[in-house]
Amino acid sequence: MLLFLALAVMAGACSGKAKRGTVLGTEVIRASDPDAQRVFDEGVQALGEERWADAIQSFRLVQSSYPGDPIANVAELYAARAGIERLAVLAPREGTGGIDEAALGALAQLASSKVDERIRWAAAVYYAAGLSTLEQHAEALTSLGAYPSAGLSPLILAADRPPAQLLIAESLLAAGRFDDAVAASGGLWHLAERDDLRDFAKSRAFEAAARLDEAALVDGTGDTSEFVRAVTGAVLIERRAAVASSDETEALQLLMRRVAPDLSTIDEGERLASISTELATRAPARRLAVAMVLPLTGPGAQAGRAALDGALVAADAYDRDAPTTTLVLVDSHSANAATEVARLRMMGVAAIIGPIDHRQAGEWAKAANEAEMPLFALTTEPLGEAAGDWGFRWFIDAESEARGVARVAVTEQGDQRIVILRPNIGYGRRSGEWFRAAAEAEGATIVLDEEYDRSATDYSRLAGRVARLKPDAIFIPDTATKVGEVTAFLAQANVWGIDGLRRPDPRAKRVQVHYLGTSLWNDAALLRQARSYVVGALIPVWSSAAFDDAITRQFFANYTAQVGREPTDMAAFAADGVTFVKTAFTAGATDPLAIREMAQSTRLSRGVTGATRFGSSGEPIRVLRFVTVAEGQFKASSRTTNVGLSDGS
Repeated sequence: MLLFLALAVMAGACSGKAKRGTVLGTEVIRASDPDAQRVFDEGVQALGEERWADAIQSFRLVQSSYPGDPIANVAELYAARAGIERLAVLAPREGTGGIDEAALGALAQLASSKVDERIRWAAAVYYAAGLSTLEQHAEALTSLGAYPSAGLSPLILAADRPPAQLLIAESLLAAGRFDDAVAASGGLWHLAERDDLRDFAKSRAFEAAARLDEAALVDGTGDTSEFVRAVTGAVLIERRAAVASSDETEALQLLMRRVAPDLSTIDEGERLASISTELATRAPARRLAVAMVLPLTGPGAQAGRAALDGALVAADAYDRDAPTTTLVLVDSHSANAATEVARLRMMGVAAIIGPIDHRQAGEWAKAANEAEMPLFALTTEPLGEAAGDWGFRWFIDAESEARGVARVAVTEQGDQRIVILRPNIGYGRRSGEWFRAAAEAEGATIVLDEEYDRSATDYSRLAGRVARLKPDAIFIPDTATKVGEVTAFLAQANVWGIDGLRRPDPRAKRVQVHYLGTSLWNDAALLRQARSYVVGALIPVWSSAAFDDAITRQFFANYTAQVGREPTDMAAFAADGVTFVKTAFTAGATDPLAIREMAQSTRLSRGVTGATRFGSSGEPIRVLRFVTVAEGQFKASSRTTNVGLSDGS
């Protein structure tokens, strides 16, 4: 079995095998005659509007007027489909209306004819749907037992795809084609818009996967579909965990890391947490266990997935000779903090990373203090008194950004006359206040502090006021997209950005300014919309591919290779949290108390988000780094400044 597990890990890393859901292709059939296509399209529109008689009339006209056109057979298919009227697959039909027996017969004939296979198999699905609408469900499932694909014919109409995919999935399951049933259920999960139908798709997929042998499960972990990887990987781990040897447990741990993002993507956070706990209880005593408290389900699941991706990448990046790290996943959306922390303490977990919601952080910090476990919250707000002796915070800090930008602008760039343009939202107002206080403390003058309406589309009057003032710098705490809009109007008013290493020239034909941003500017949208306007901008960032240090290069390369996109700040901070605990463990801090003492030391921890240590309140003291806009892209700036609430800055 160990060989099978090794193959599963390799398959998960490659993710290259596709199921048979694409054998029918994706191309629809088009008419060769434009007039035939026009009449056909009128029929499709009528069909979508449930004007059944009008649809049939249009399709019959295509058949009679253009019998040799490739679209004629499709017209025959859709005319018969219109005869079924509203589909009711595997459920009682709502409302009145019958099924034209002749239409059902036409579908059966098409399904057995020698026409294009896209037409033939679409007819087979519609025939089965007709039987099911007549509540002949067993016959409907039997009729599709030989369906050649886990996916749909491209000729199945968009509105019919969810019930058609449901019928195919159930038919393949009934036929004992369990691997295809898993893939077909995945297709239903992707098509479904209702949560109950998605939950049904998952339940059927797990039912089918449970009946696969282990070779088929291993095969599934290398599928191109995250749904198939998640289901087959989870079932394989659950089946083997209870009987696995120590070597197999290690392989299962690696497989869990591979399928964890996929399970999170399909909203199986509870199952993921259960799997990680089961494997952690079987880990050797000499293994480091780190708990990730993240929203694996619910409204915050997208941010939770980003943090999980970062943690998983960091865990995989360690040297093979170092002690293995076990990630124990906890769904903060549904977990009770006190109960979970006590359980984690009993399991031998050394540290907790999370939660990411500041509204939950106090409760988790309180529980961590009572259990004497170090907790590293990934929240934007300080923990305050809840930090106690065991709580630390490790995430972005809007106040540090605003104060840091102000300090560098005044003391290093020489900006003395500054404009603040703040959006009429809480973030903008608070950032503007923090920036103003820091800039004035350094001796600068705020010549204009203006709040603007984010819903507006014309900022020409505001831009004109700024241009007349000829400031040294402009601070805008807003998103990259909105900054692009505002700076476009400023450019029209002849206000343009210049490199922060140069002083604005009052004799220049343009009003030259130093643009000052926040980490929200670190977005490709800024380059698309405003790269010529904000040249030389001073932008504080926590993580960026623009930094050329070895840690950043390695993490961005690993993350992009494993996840398929660049990491967000959430992913980077979660990765640094795992790395910090792992580094402390390797250095001899093998229990919660020693890890806490390491966090309380004055030693800097260097990671993807820069150099960090923690103050006495558990707040981070960091070296804030910057990027600038040059040659149409983000480039690392030589500017840095120390920031952190606990150092009084």
